[in-house]
Amino acid sequence: MLGSERRGSVEAVGAAVIEVAGVVEDMQRAIEAPFARVLGRPFAWSPARSVDVSARANVHRMIRAITKVSVIGLGQLAEMTAPSTAKSIVATPNGAAVVAGLTCAFGDHLSLAQNALAPTMEIREAGQVIPRTPAGLSAGFPAAADTVVVYVHGLGATDFGWGGDSSFGRRLERETDGKVSSVVLAYNSGAHIHDNAADLNRLLADLVASWPVKVNRLVLVGHSMGGLVIRGASHLALEQAAPSDRRVRVDQARPAWWTDLVTEVFLIGTPHRGAPLEQVSALGISVLDSMPHTAPLARLGNRRSAGIKDLRIGTVIAAELDPQDPEVREPSRHLTAACLPKAKYHVIASTLLSQSWGPLSEYFGDALVPVSSALSDPDANGREGIPNAEVHRLRGVKHAELQTHDAVYEVLRGVLVAKQLLDCWG
Repeated sequence: MLGSERRGSVEAVGAAVIEVAGVVEDMQRAIEAPFARVLGRPFAWSPARSVDVSARANVHRMIRAITKVSVIGLGQLAEMTAPSTAKSIVATPNGAAVVAGLTCAFGDHLSLAQNALAPTMEIREAGQVIPRTPAGLSAGFPAAADTVVVYVHGLGATDFGWGGDSSFGRRLERETDGKVSSVVLAYNSGAHIHDNAADLNRLLADLVASWPVKVNRLVLVGHSMGGLVIRGASHLALEQAAPSDRRVRVDQARPAWWTDLVTEVFLIGTPHRGAPLEQVSALGISVLDSMPHTAPLARLGNRRSAGIKDLRIGTVIAAELDPQDPEVREPSRHLTAACLPKAKYHVIASTLLSQSWGPLSEYFGDALVPVSSALSDPDANGREGIPNAEVHRLRGVKHAELQTHDAVYEVLRGVLVAKQLLDCWG
């Protein structure tokens, strides 16, 4: 673990301690309040109770102060004592998984705190960052092909999920005799989806501009949240390319000509219409927030990452958020994400229950994403589906397995390998 990552770990633990201490203090007040109302003002304002409340408040303040001071000292010590030969924690599958879990839950907070554990969107190969420069890409992809397949993982996943000799990318490279190059991304899945979409837009522009050979075809593959990031990046890029027809405010107006090179987009188990687990979580937290005794727990629950909250109804465009209250995800504010006009879209959905379960099988889907959400069906709030998308239905494949399952690979292979053969004959 690098020294900066060691310091970041200490800072993350310290922030958690401070947050929990605040919740405990608020819970004590909330539990005590009914007794004060029942026993009357004499209890509420008795000298003994006033001393007790003041003492507890001082204890909590002391815990926070000691934690803050300790974090500064221990963080610096951890950074200074890191060996010079240390490697990044995300350079190994287990380390990357730990960081992915942390950023999945609190990634946006880590980014705001400029914590070293908060990843940025990068191209990775075997855990190593490949610079998006001509020299970096040439060194990282010495056998670069003119067809590039870009893989974007989902919430809490890592670039290692797309890696290895048995991965989709390596298998495609072998079956096309090196006519395809695979590029795997890693990013902070706890950040807002629209922020990651903006990063992906910039990365794809850099990739096309700096690739060792001229790129003739781009293919985008997204699993779960990764599919939403792809859709958000495509929407943003098209908005930038057509400034006279903007519906979303764009801060960085750079040419997004990578959009003309995309021929295929694969969206695997992507919750276009939201994920029920986050919907249930949001409902449960709102119930906790409605009661004084449990409101502090609701505050703790609301610390979950912006990326998770965006999955409630599939929010991919910044303008969908209420500027007055960014915590709100209102269906009435939905915008339809634009699709790349030259790309063929393939949506892949799975069901675990048999057809005898009827509508319940469709709703249960792959255990995390309902079939209607994965297929981007039009909804009652006016959001349109993906026009002319090719639908692929699988059975018996769990959500997490979609990233590596042979049935999904056969869909990719059936499209991409066939296209390579047709191009060779053409």
